Amino acid sequence: MVVHILVAFGGLISSAAALLSPSKTKIRLTYGFAAMIVASGTILVIQSHAAILPSCITGLGFVGVVLAGAVAAQRRLAHQETDN
Repeated sequence: MVVHILVAFGGLISSAAALLSPSKTKIRLTYGFAAMIVASGTILVIQSHAAILPSCITGLGFVGVVLAGAVAAQRRLAHQETDN
């Protein structure tokens, strides 16, 4: 559970950093965190035999926020590259 929470916070921090100062590395890192969030959440649901629907709705919403940040950062980076 602690690892899942740390990965989730890492994803938010990575997404925010990518938004504030976009770079290919930060965007890739954010996508990696999103994948780790899904993987660790899946493991938690399997191990704890938790109700899958509430867990998935919350998890998908959280991953959606992280991915939305990554996509927005990717667009900002593309815009910056075309301006130069």
